[in-house]
Formats: sequence, structure tokens, C-alpha cells
Amino acid sequence: MNRCQWSTLKKAPQQDAFPIYFILGTQQFPQLEKAAQIENFLAVLTEACQHGIRYFQFRDKDGSILTDTERLDLAQKAQAICQQYNVIFFINDDVEMAIQLQADGLHIGQTDPQAQKVRDLIGDNMLLGVSAHTVEQVQQAIEDGADYVGCGPIFTTQSKVNVRPAIGPELFSQLQAVNPDFPVFAIGGIHLDNVAQVQQMNPDAICVISEISASDDIELAIQQLSHSQTI
Repeated sequence: MNRCQWSTLKKAPQQDAFPIYFILGTQQFPQLEKAAQIENFLAVLTEACQHGIRYFQFRDKDGSILTDTERLDLAQKAQAICQQYNVIFFINDDVEMAIQLQADGLHIGQTDPQAQKVRDLIGDNMLLGVSAHTVEQVQQAIEDGADYVGCGPIFTTQSKVNVRPAIGPELFSQLQAVNPDFPVFAIGGIHLDNVAQVQQMNPDAICVISEISASDDIELAIQQLSHSQTI
């Protein structure tokens, strides 16, 4: 897909549902053997796409037992599922894989190469997301050509290793205020019991991992994450 303008990734004021950004890797199923991990990954992703996620990020790392070849094959299968359901497909960190697959987008963190260098590598036809935790990092991401920032963790999270302290709603609002036209996604520790607080912050997307991957009812989870809840 062609690189979007910011307005395409912004949640419209009249839009009732919050776009859901689902992140998944086989490491989310550590209790299973490798073949079962892959099977579960594909089943969960398919169901999430069927029930209305807007974005998907392939993030297979931090404990994944897949080989490089297996990881690439799984990414290709994930991309095909996303294309079938018109879900925007991101690769986490791996510039080479994103270019090879012609992914819709790439997401990088603060420990990865500077966004401007990554933008030069992937060109203007691929979306670029950047993790940002401070006002300065949001400003830099905008200057470097990012299309959105993922800000958090909003709450304490156990889904990633080496996570930063939670930033909370107040700092998140400060990051949104850097440029009101720039898309800011909320990520980190978001669950059904606190999503109403996140919705009140009016993020342009709500990013989740385990709230979908570990759900017994993915359809209901997505519905509750995306539609306003009362506190």
C-alpha cells in the first residue's frame, strides 16, 4: 500500500469504534511445542482479523524458538491472512524482512537504527511506526518521517521483556499534544478492566497482545476493546 497521510491513521472524531492494533508472535504460546505454537498463532490471527482488528504487527522474538526460515514462512502466511481481511500488516524491527515481503509497514523501537535512516531504507511507500516515550522522542519521530508513534506502556505489562515504567494517562496526553494532527497509538498493559481509561484518552489506536492472544472469546474481547466502556 502507498504511504498514508497522517489523517488516514487518525481516529476520526465521529468514529465510534477505536481501531485495534494486534501484536503477536509464537512466543505468546510458550507452553506449546513449536508446531502447535505456529498453529495457534495462525488460528488466533485469523479469528482476530475476522472480528475487526485494523492493524497487525508480526513480532516474533523474545523467546521465540522458530528458525529464521520458519519465521519468514510464518510472516508470509500472516501477511496473506491480513491481506484477505484488509488488515494493515506491520513487521516489528526487521527492516530486511519488511522490504522482502513488501509489508504495509515497519515498526521500530528506540534501540533500533534512527527512524530517518530506516525511512531512507524502506522508502516512502511503506508505513513507519516508532515507539516513543517522551515529548522529545515524539518530536524526533515526526521529524524523521514516522507515520505514527506507539506510546507507552500505559500500564505495567508482562507481555514484553525489559519494559519501561508505565507512563500513565497524564504523560500520554502530553505526547498527544506535541502535534494534534499526528497519530498517537496507546500500548502496554491494556486489558478489559482498564481499557475504559485508555478510551477516555482518545488514542488513534489501542494496541494489545495478550488480551486477544489469551482470550477465550476473541470476538467479544475485540468488541469490548474497540467500543467505549464505562468506568
